[in-house]
Amino acid sequence: MMQNPYADSQNILEQLQQLLDAPQSTEDTIATAQHWFDSINKTKTFLEDREHPIAFIGSVGVGKSSLIGVAANLIIGSPPKDRVSLKNNSVLAIGSGRTTVCEVRIRPHSPEHDKGLIGLILDPFTEEEMEKEIQRYAEDEWQRRQSGALRSGEDDIDPTSQEVQRAIRGMTDYLERQESYLEAGVRKRRIVRPLDTAIANFDSANAFAKHLVERANLSERIRTVWWWDKATIENFKALKNCFADINLGTEHSAMLPQRMTLVVPESLPGSQAGLNLTLIDTRGLDGVVESREDLQKLLRDPRALLVLCASFKNAPGDTERAILRSLSNDAQLREAIPRTLLLLLDFGDAEQVNGADGDREYGQELKIDECHIALDGSGLLRTINKTQIIAFDVLKDERHQLLAAIDNGLIQLRETVDRQLREQIEDAKLFLERKADELRPRLRQLVDEQLKGIMAQHLPIDTPLRNPLAGLYRAIDYTRWASVINATCRRNGTYSRLNLYSAIEAEASRAATFWLDDLINAISNKLDALEQDPTFEKIGDDIRLRKMLYQDAQFQVISNYAETIHDQVAHELINDPIWMVCQKEWGRGSGFKERVISHLENWSRKQQRLTAHEHTDAVTIIPLLSEVSRPVQAPSFTIYIRNLRALRRVNWTPETLTVLIGANGAGKTTVLQTLRLLRLAYERGLPEAVSIVLGGSSNLRSWGIDDEEPIEIGLDIDDVSWRIQLLEHEGSVSHLTNERLTERDREIFSRDSLGVFSYGDERIEPNQQLGLKMLMDRGVHEPSVRTIARFLQHISAYHDPDICTLRRGSRVSEDRYLNPRGNNCLSLLRRWYQDKTNKFRYEFVIEGLSYAFPNTFKDMDFQEAGDTLVARIYHPGSELPSPLSDEANGVLQLLILFCEIANAEDESVIAIDEPENSLHPYALREFLRQTTRWAKQHHLTVLLATHSTVLLDEMTGYPEQIYVMRKPDIGEDMPSRLDQFCNREWLEGFKLGDLYEDGEIGSNEDTSTEDGTD
Repeated sequence: MMQNPYADSQNILEQLQQLLDAPQSTEDTIATAQHWFDSINKTKTFLEDREHPIAFIGSVGVGKSSLIGVAANLIIGSPPKDRVSLKNNSVLAIGSGRTTVCEVRIRPHSPEHDKGLIGLILDPFTEEEMEKEIQRYAEDEWQRRQSGALRSGEDDIDPTSQEVQRAIRGMTDYLERQESYLEAGVRKRRIVRPLDTAIANFDSANAFAKHLVERANLSERIRTVWWWDKATIENFKALKNCFADINLGTEHSAMLPQRMTLVVPESLPGSQAGLNLTLIDTRGLDGVVESREDLQKLLRDPRALLVLCASFKNAPGDTERAILRSLSNDAQLREAIPRTLLLLLDFGDAEQVNGADGDREYGQELKIDECHIALDGSGLLRTINKTQIIAFDVLKDERHQLLAAIDNGLIQLRETVDRQLREQIEDAKLFLERKADELRPRLRQLVDEQLKGIMAQHLPIDTPLRNPLAGLYRAIDYTRWASVINATCRRNGTYSRLNLYSAIEAEASRAATFWLDDLINAISNKLDALEQDPTFEKIGDDIRLRKMLYQDAQFQVISNYAETIHDQVAHELINDPIWMVCQKEWGRGSGFKERVISHLENWSRKQQRLTAHEHTDAVTIIPLLSEVSRPVQAPSFTIYIRNLRALRRVNWTPETLTVLIGANGAGKTTVLQTLRLLRLAYERGLPEAVSIVLGGSSNLRSWGIDDEEPIEIGLDIDDVSWRIQLLEHEGSVSHLTNERLTERDREIFSRDSLGVFSYGDERIEPNQQLGLKMLMDRGVHEPSVRTIARFLQHISAYHDPDICTLRRGSRVSEDRYLNPRGNNCLSLLRRWYQDKTNKFRYEFVIEGLSYAFPNTFKDMDFQEAGDTLVARIYHPGSELPSPLSDEANGVLQLLILFCEIANAEDESVIAIDEPENSLHPYALREFLRQTTRWAKQHHLTVLLATHSTVLLDEMTGYPEQIYVMRKPDIGEDMPSRLDQFCNREWLEGFKLGDLYEDGEIGSNEDTSTEDGTD
């Protein structure tokens, strides 16, 4: 092993730079050299930097400040023996939680930059920010006193944090104090609140706020730095007093700080790590960690050592579990797990552990074991190992034990990076030695091909998030105190305890991790296998480089995705009036949280500019992905039909929104039902599908077709073709039939009517399932098989809405999948309404109905009657609902139609036969408009078979989206695209509905109706 990686790294960097500058270097060589140069330089820079933050994170009141005070030796006088002496002698503010007004950092003295050996530096609020904080506080105090109650109830807290309230009272000389008094000869104590007396002198919240702002003298609070030349006890006492005054707001020259930095001779006296350390006392966590911008930055800082502080009695508590779960669910945060310590803060509790018998050290060991087992039971064992869990009694344990644990964490962090540097240097050397080897390009090409093969089997589907505000909803939902939500609404989502934009970014990062994990894990496993393969020994360095590149690419995609969503939402939302709407909900009774979420959901649906969540740059960043992936788009396919009823020859590739027209009996319905037949055949087997969709084998074959000609159906997607023959058998069809899947000229699998099933070199025993389904159930990763199977699972075909049954209601239990005739749509709608992840579907249906019937429909609700669910609708201007069953057929028809559209997953195919039934022309036009908008947003292919002149009029100008079922010429496929058999210029002179009505297009004169069905 190398003795001095730094010197060696510089030599390697110089050689790589020479290669980059050499004019004869190939493009591939330059790219590889650049990767190695960047990786080595980045790792070397990390190690050369001796700065490391140590972040102490934990719940409010857990004891972080006490721990840091001991760790940093910020104790004046002798070591404390009890909590009272600890509190009195600590430079930091210590209490029972919510004691320090802001984050506190302790860093070592810098002779080059500091004007003293010890000091205190503030990052203050601006005068404008402070004035707003005082105004909000004044409003809250005023409102509470108007209602006659000093608190809003035991189930809530103040919307301005206690520590900030205390500082504002200090800044305005209204600090609360304790005084003694005699009552019946007994001395008692009481709290004096000068603010109670002062506030009675003002007749409005504005007047009171103005009074407080004036008393605060904000313009004079301009000092931000205090220095002392020597580290004497007297100067540390002065530092302690200054810190306390600023924290209480009684230092009249200082503004309320957003951060305080203590400068001391050594931040961690006695540390053996030899590093420049900054200790960070973070503000107590009382919500989800994702909504804390300050904590997210620390968690993602690769240089930070994280110390999770837990209560000894409750460890691991909900806070620690939530943080560890957050780390494990985010690819970037997983890197923080090895540099995390779980510290159990022991305040005399270890001796009481069952089995300890008063032995503190043994009790701590027992608790560590217990904590480790609890993490295992929570599914979090892999996030942190036992050596990362330590227990420490602030008052009884030797300080060096804490220092040793921190030093060890820092040393392991740097040793890991040092090992990475050594490995990178060795691999870069191999690259430089072997770059001219003639076999390398061929071997690298083979690796590329194998990676592309594995990537094609694990392509991410859709996009990570459906709603960019998903993290915001989760953060609000998980926030215990409604007043905290009110506080963030008053600050347009940026409250320090609930930063909704941070929550949005964290959720986007988590979602992108989940979206990419399967792909990146498959690539990593494949590279591990190739590295062990002797065939690729000559490019082992290249394979290891690829591992780094794919991990870096994953991080980059996730980071870009999360940051883009954060920036776009913040730009649109942070100054929007919706926050004022949310604020007005405060004080209107229970359910404030739900009302805020509802307002923000409504706002989100109307924001057409919020599109960042619909795209990632994975294809451009992840190597080779562009060669195997496809863009997110509406499904493109060709349906293949031969000799089925009226359909003698169909090879049809529809548009993303297609209207299919033709005379009665032309076969429009059969085309759409064939899509449903293919899906059901995949799910339930061919015989059952034919019985359900086509009513059995009667009248399957086209009239006049020779018995030797096969009835065949199938699909083409890109270069993949799937074909199935229908062989009549005992009233349906045989499950043993000819089936084949090909890609270009390559046969993937085939099965014949004798049961011979071949997949590559393998022979498979057939069963009632189609061959495609059998292979999928076996877990085959063949891309062509998965392509067809995924498409089939995203087909929905609807016809003849069952309005009669719907009037009586839907079965409560049928709320998972929409029936083909839509009679269970009420149960589905209610589930969508109750499920936040699907509520956008419910809103689409309700909004569509209100647009289509503006004088009839406003909203709806549901009622259960046994196992039946019925609905009531609310008319505009009326507060009394009426039964849905009393409404016209058109309302129920459109309700089912909108449910059919909303029910589809992204990148699906929806086929609807004759949607115009019972609908007023205005409602039908609104259905088309809403469907078109939804289909674009969710990448749907929508097929509408119709006789409606109204629909066709709406499509005037888009003849490329109209297909006509007509009598074909010999050898011609059906249906025909309108602008390909009619002159487009001629079409432009008419409304398409008029042409259809007059029989110029889609009439019986140009359509074969022999024994066909429509």
